[in-house]
Formats: sequence, structure tokens, C-alpha cells
Amino acid sequence: MSCETKLKCLIADNFFGYFKAHVYHANVQDKDFNQYHEFFGEIYEYLYNNHDGLLEQLRQMDVMVPLCIKDYIENSVVDINNKEKDINSMLSSLLATIEMIIKVAQGLYEEAGSESHGGLETFIGDYLVGVNKLRWKIKSCLN
Repeated sequence: MSCETKLKCLIADNFFGYFKAHVYHANVQDKDFNQYHEFFGEIYEYLYNNHDGLLEQLRQMDVMVPLCIKDYIENSVVDINNKEKDINSMLSSLLATIEMIIKVAQGLYEEAGSESHGGLETFIGDYLVGVNKLRWKIKSCLN
């Protein structure tokens, strides 16, 4: 798979990860509401704040950003069915999403290096640092 294809996949997965975390942020009901409300906010803000940068990386390849949600659905590999209502199910679902984002981003990072896309490689490397930190935090809440 080319950098372009992997980047489109990561853009879609990042978008749906953002959406999932934001929906959980709004719907969380737990005795530790404030803790999880803020935590889900931290996750969606990280993904949201990096979304534009991912789009800009695609534009720097002279490729148009997907224009409709159908393209995002087709490019995504994460589960986009958000049916979880309790905190442990939300955290488990979000962990699976973040782990898939990491897998896709890692593949893109490696491909960017082999295709000599140094700027993309650096951007994705920095992105991975943050996403891996989110993974650690989510796992810590589940243990």
C-alpha cells in the first residue's frame, strides 16, 4: 500500500476515533463522571488537533482530501458502530480504536521512510508518541 493510501486510512481512522471519544465524552455516566468526562475530552482533543495536520500532509502530496463521509467509511479500518453505554465498554472500544490507529500509523511511518517522505515520517512519528500515550492511559483505566 502506498503512503497516500495509508494516509487516507489514518485520516479516516483518526476522524472516527475523534468522533467516538467525543460521543463518549458527552454520554459518559459513572460515579467518576468528571474523571472520565475530562479523559475522553483529552482523547478527542488530541485526535481533533492532529486531524488538520494529517489532512495537510495529504495535500502536500498534491492529493485532494476525501470530500464525503462515504470516502471516510470506505477508508477506515476501525469499528465505527458506537453502541457502548457503560464506562468499561467505552474504554475497551476506545482502546481497540486507538490500537488500530497505532497499527495504521506505524505502517504509514515505515512506508514514509521507505518512500523518502521525511516530513511525513517526522509528523507521523510525533503523532505516534501522543497516540501511544493515550493508549497507555486508556489501558491504565481498564486495569
